[in-house]
Amino acid sequence: GGKQQVPCLRIANEDGSVTWLYESGDIIAYLQKRFG
Repeated sequence: GGKQQVPCLRIANEDGSVTWLYESGDIIAYLQKRFG
């Protein structure tokens, strides 16, 4: 595929599953919750 136009964050969860966040607001909220 070509360039991805959206920011994305790959999260490897402790249970081994993977979560993808594509909305910058969701990414920021996740990072603030986890590291804030």
